[in-house]
Amino acid sequence: MLNTYPSMTLADLHVHAYLAGRKYAVPLLCEHATRAYIDCAENILLQTGVFTNETNTNINYGYAPTYPQPLLDSLLLLWRNTPASSPYSSSPYPYPRDTLRSAALDCIVKPQLNTWLKVPFFATMMREVGGFAQDLCASLEEDGLKVGVVGLPVGVGDGVGRRWGVRFGGAE
Repeated sequence: MLNTYPSMTLADLHVHAYLAGRKYAVPLLCEHATRAYIDCAENILLQTGVFTNETNTNINYGYAPTYPQPLLDSLLLLWRNTPASSPYSSSPYPYPRDTLRSAALDCIVKPQLNTWLKVPFFATMMREVGGFAQDLCASLEEDGLKVGVVGLPVGVGDGVGRRWGVRFGGAE
């Protein structure tokens, strides 16, 4: 399999198993793939971590974090291949009803959200991957934190861009 798909990781394999379980309505496969994905992701984070390397500074983010790219790729794979969530009755955001999406947010993203937000690829995912930022905000709101995704201007003159972040208390 590695000869055919050289960039596939174990986390990707668990996402594909979950997708197959959803497609063919095999709930035990979905449950097993979810547990295996979370275990795999937690092991990746234990080995590589998402931490700030204070010797390597970056103008836009203060410090350039070190992060496991394959884990972010598997999150991207998950969000691109699972159906969008339906609206949750008491929230303006869609509720992450998909079990693997919810587990990934609860176990991988939210515990280290402050550090993940400093990772440029994660910020790009929040901005460009349909449903990712909304699911994250809804999940945080479910925990009692009202948040919103905001774009903040960065730079001066022709170099003005936007940096994305989370504002507590809602977005304006």
